Amino acid sequence: MAARTVSVVVCTHTDRRLALLRECVASLQKNDPRPHEIIVVVDSNRPLLDRLPSVLPFGVEMMPSAGRGVSAARNAGVAAASGDLVAFIDDDATAEPDWIREISRPFDDPDIVAAGGRILPRWEDSAPILPPELYWV
Repeated sequence: MAARTVSVVVCTHTDRRLALLRECVASLQKNDPRPHEIIVVVDSNRPLLDRLPSVLPFGVEMMPSAGRGVSAARNAGVAAASGDLVAFIDDDATAEPDWIREISRPFDDPDIVAAGGRILPRWEDSAPILPPELYWV
């Protein structure tokens, strides 16, 4: 099967997560294959959007959300995406080096319309909020 292009949408909303956002984008750029494009959508924070070009690497697309909340931000990212597939990752997450390949693999089956993967939370507090069996939530 021919390789698919994957647009990755990262939604963010606060300067408090800026270091984590930078880690997220760096992990995406290290993927093999690399994403077709990385789109960072900023929800309701114009000063953050204005700051990002000096903080994120060249080539990362940055845009405001058309509404409020993560759903509106994801929809804005999907509307801007030009890849064959669109993948979402949170601004406080990092992608494994083969994430793009693995998240694309299920689509070799034409009946597949969505896919997800395992998460390993990085808790801000030392006490996890959820037990591991609920990480799918």
